[in-house]
Amino acid sequence: SIFLTFLCAYQISCTPKPEPFVLGVLALPAATEVTAFEVSSTSPTNKETNVNRNTNISITFSKNLDNSSISGNISFSQPTANTITSLTATTNNRVLTLRPSTIFDANSSYSITLRSAIKSTTTETLGTDYIFRFTTQ
Repeated sequence: SIFLTFLCAYQISCTPKPEPFVLGVLALPAATEVTAFEVSSTSPTNKETNVNRNTNISITFSKNLDNSSISGNISFSQPTANTITSLTATTNNRVLTLRPSTIFDANSSYSITLRSAIKSTTTETLGTDYIFRFTTQ
């Protein structure tokens, strides 16, 4: 009996071979995507042509808008012969809608500039001016 114990203590190969095993599972937090405050999309899109003359302009942002930052931070350019005297701005969370005082003139190019000072409800600004243009039918 002592002889068998001695042999087992110095045995080099084991059957079955030991396998690695997991002592626990390491769970890392999921990566959180940090989205910058920016313009996600516009309707009409930048450089779009053949835009319906009786349309509103919609601008979608990546985050909710701070309504108080809109006034004075949007400029509108049109041909000098056009008759639009104002744009009415309304917001709904992430969407800014601009309604012209009259329909757009035919075959005319328009430009909208959103100034860098427009803010999200988390106080982030656009950082740079965002400009897009479109042409009516």
